[in-house]
Amino acid sequence: MSLLRKLLASVTLVLTAILLGTLVFSLGSARQYLHEQLDAQARNAAASLALLLSQPANQSLVVQQLLVAAWLDTGKFHSIRVQRLQQEPPNEREPSTVPQAAWVPDWFRVLLPLPAVQAERAIGSAEAPWGHVQVVVSAAPAQAMLWDSSLKMSGWIAGAGLVWALLVTALLRWFQRVLQDEVAPQVLRIGSAGAAPRDARSRQLRELQAVTAAIQVTHRKVQQQEQLQAQRIQALQKEAHSDAGTGLPNRSYFLNALTQALQSVQCGYVLLMRQRDLQAMNASMQRQAVDHWLRGMAEQVQAVLDRSQLQHAQLARINGSDFAVLLPGKLGPSAMHLIEQLRRKLLSLNVALSAERWSRWALALTAFTGRDSAAMVLTRLDQAVMRAESAGHGSVEYADPEIAPGTAVQASEGQWRQWLTRALQQPRQLRIATRAMGSTSLVRSQKWHEATLELQDDEGQMLDACLFLPAVARLGLSADYDRKALELALEWLRQHPYTDLLLRLSMASLEQAGFEQRICALLAQPQVQPLLRHLILELDAFALEALPEQALDFCAMADKAGVQIGLRRLEQAPRVLLHLCSLRLRHVKVSGFFADLSMHNAGGAQLLGAMLQTAQSQQTAVLITDAVNPETSDWLRAKGAHLTFVQERNNSG
Repeated sequence: MSLLRKLLASVTLVLTAILLGTLVFSLGSARQYLHEQLDAQARNAAASLALLLSQPANQSLVVQQLLVAAWLDTGKFHSIRVQRLQQEPPNEREPSTVPQAAWVPDWFRVLLPLPAVQAERAIGSAEAPWGHVQVVVSAAPAQAMLWDSSLKMSGWIAGAGLVWALLVTALLRWFQRVLQDEVAPQVLRIGSAGAAPRDARSRQLRELQAVTAAIQVTHRKVQQQEQLQAQRIQALQKEAHSDAGTGLPNRSYFLNALTQALQSVQCGYVLLMRQRDLQAMNASMQRQAVDHWLRGMAEQVQAVLDRSQLQHAQLARINGSDFAVLLPGKLGPSAMHLIEQLRRKLLSLNVALSAERWSRWALALTAFTGRDSAAMVLTRLDQAVMRAESAGHGSVEYADPEIAPGTAVQASEGQWRQWLTRALQQPRQLRIATRAMGSTSLVRSQKWHEATLELQDDEGQMLDACLFLPAVARLGLSADYDRKALELALEWLRQHPYTDLLLRLSMASLEQAGFEQRICALLAQPQVQPLLRHLILELDAFALEALPEQALDFCAMADKAGVQIGLRRLEQAPRVLLHLCSLRLRHVKVSGFFADLSMHNAGGAQLLGAMLQTAQSQQTAVLITDAVNPETSDWLRAKGAHLTFVQERNNSG
């Protein structure tokens, strides 16, 4: 409630109390006055009637009765009683109709009662009275007069209150109109350009002149502060939403854009690009050169996005080595074409870190829908980019939005490190799962088993290797986990003699110092020597391109120990064909997807044919790992390739 309303309400309450008090005291005074009038009327009537009855002519009983009846007919008396001194019964008369004020309510008679008044006088002389008369005056007319007076006073008070309420309402409306018409426009103009004009009527109101002057001063101060704040806001927005090194939008801006896309567009893609060797670039290059390279890279990637004519494509730098591209909308194949252009552009921007080493990118892509949240999208991208780092092939790893990772996958890096380190120390938390594999007309073995590492989480559920090995590679624990997997594989071979077991090793392990020596020491133990001819260690073919020296040394060590060696994903590293002549390999793997695509492309068919011919010249089996169509299957069989298939899946062991 406003101050004016409170003031008017208090005045109204005081006036109401005064008027009600006046009404009460007035009615009380009127009642007292009427009671006194009734008493005087009773005394006068008793004196007059006693005087009439004392006259000698009025001594007879009949005359007395006639006089009493005449007085009663006036309607002013309730009863008249004549009593003689002799022991005669009193002569008491009452009117046939007692006067009543029927319109006076009972509650009023109870609140303001007017009782009947009586008076007595002696009949006869003062020395020899012969009787007395008693007169009771009726209070009904006085009661009616009092009720009528109270109605008039109450009506007057109600009318005065109504007039006061109307005046108060008019005053409030007038005051609100004055504030709205004179003060409010001036206050609203405080934040606008130009001076706040004074209204002509405001000068007529003395109370508002000081307010108008204060508004003018405030207007000037606000304009000055607005100019300073606008400059600060522009600087803060540029700093808060932009990356200082590249000028690209930063992580907070990107997250806001992604959240808006999830709420409005509700579909699209996000591409995450991680420069894996940014730390090595900072160590081998000057800081200014690295900053210049980052700015140039951002400009060229942005130029690719601009040429694509996708209006809502957004490039951002979400941390030091991670860049993201937001592609909202139902883009379809055009998005995949753009992503391939971005991948090629990034590969063309790689810099030489040494004579044999170039910078590398890890790329991850995922689709999003309106059911996702920004955290879910970033979690999938983080997992996919870890897989890309682990593979090291430079291709785009796609994170399927339909796959919902468990709670362990969403853990932070510190939780990952604590959890994975504890798993190495607890022997029952890590184990291998195997599946029996077969192939068409494979010379050395028609049946073998593939082993994958599994990790038991805190809830007792087993996680597949693809969910935690990317984090293992990022944290530098690949060598420890591969050695643990090898120990478990040898234990499995001890329990399943005369069965070949294939174990995959990570390329990240080859990069760690001392890994080859640790594996060599493990394979040199006497108790495992009989098992080694059934052990197959499989490397990513890209390791021979990225780490040729370490990969060749490891293959030579394994061959010397009597362990069979295999390569996977040969189609992603075709230059490895140059090294096949120097390796003794059990098999190389090529994906069926690549084989199907090659059948519809002359260059691809020639490359696939060269792979098959080169491998067969070295007595190396070529395994096709995925399903292919019948036409491709017949062509592959004719070329001597073998189609693999899962015969059965075993429990973890």
